Amino acid sequence: MKLTRIDNFIYLWSPVLPFIGYWLLAYCLFNFGPFITPEITAGTHIYVLVCLSMFVVAYKFGLGSKLKVCYRLMDLNINYHRENLLALNVLKQTSWLLFIGSVIFVFDRFNSGAGSFELVKNELANLRSDYSDKTTFLTTIGVFPQSFRIVAFSSYFYCIAKKLQIPNLVHALFFSIVVLEIVNMIISAHRGPLFWLGTYVFFLVSFCLKIKVIKELFSVRYFYQKILFIVFCLISFYYFYFIAKNREVESTTIYLGMQASYLLKYPLSSDFTDYGDIAAKYQLFYYLTDGFRYIESIYNNAPILNFDLLSGLGIRVQAQIQRFIPGYSFPANVNMGNWIFSAGLSAYGWPTALGASMAYFGIFGSPIFFYSLGFLSGYSTRRYIQTNRLGWLIIVLTFFTSLNMSFDWIIRNFDQYLALAYGIYLIFIRKDKVMLHDKYA
Repeated sequence: MKLTRIDNFIYLWSPVLPFIGYWLLAYCLFNFGPFITPEITAGTHIYVLVCLSMFVVAYKFGLGSKLKVCYRLMDLNINYHRENLLALNVLKQTSWLLFIGSVIFVFDRFNSGAGSFELVKNELANLRSDYSDKTTFLTTIGVFPQSFRIVAFSSYFYCIAKKLQIPNLVHALFFSIVVLEIVNMIISAHRGPLFWLGTYVFFLVSFCLKIKVIKELFSVRYFYQKILFIVFCLISFYYFYFIAKNREVESTTIYLGMQASYLLKYPLSSDFTDYGDIAAKYQLFYYLTDGFRYIESIYNNAPILNFDLLSGLGIRVQAQIQRFIPGYSFPANVNMGNWIFSAGLSAYGWPTALGASMAYFGIFGSPIFFYSLGFLSGYSTRRYIQTNRLGWLIIVLTFFTSLNMSFDWIIRNFDQYLALAYGIYLIFIRKDKVMLHDKYA
């Protein structure tokens, strides 16, 4: 398949484009957006730019220099038949597990009173603070089948890309999984599923299917799919806006809107001001930009070098440990929380991957961490393109998913651990099943 230079770039860089795009957008909004933002030191600016630059350079090194060779897939001496059968078997097994996990999550949220459509309609402002923690041990049980999410979607994307015959029941299961995730999102007033669904569609289209995005964007092909995607984007934006505007009681929303109106760089001249609208827009702006204040607070206190892998295991692991050891927190997370508190910031804010990595690895160790992350992302992308193996695609999607959570930290859920372990298993333990041509080794 011959791609234009820009389509070739999108294809090769699509596993990290949402990550890079997010941080470029956040940085530009923080410095040039419509609201006044707090000043941060030159050191913090330099640190952010160095970490992102190290990541980009390392990803390029991981991809390698001979990028055009990536498309000569049929030159490889690979037993595609076995790999395809493997993907179908993994798909059939993990799709059921993921579906069961999604059913358990939704059932427990309804049954425990931790969420409902009525609460969203009448008590949205109190839903997450007063009801969200009412989930029972059923949710903990549901974590196991839910942990197969990345493996299930990787195998699904692989089978779609290779045009394998996927049973209709499996298609129905994935459709049900998406619907259940959206239901769970709505009744709990969350927004995450819309985000990961949108990014997964991007990953499927631009990387797995290698669709010429720029060319097809202005063509009549995939007309209905593009209309559907536009509708999805509009609904997602409205839902994000609705949650942002209604997650507080009306009086609080108006007060927050009045406070935010003083932060506008270009104050409104109209006599009538919708403070609820300003509050909602500022909250969306705040989500994208407030991470830099957390990075600043950690930068001012973090050690030069540190090594604390335990704290990097993620909040989901910590939350499950706390079910058995109440009050337990990972060491570096405690220090980071103290630094954030001393800066007068909310304990419920997001430290971002750029901030948390300083607490875990130090100011000098963090750029090394991002360099390593970029190189491994690029290398796994290259290996999948060269070998066409499911194991490498699982690892690529694991990195893709992890990077897209960098607004908080790159590790949050158990599915990342399981996917990484399963991908490595398929690559190395089952190496005898697939032979790689010497010139690509």
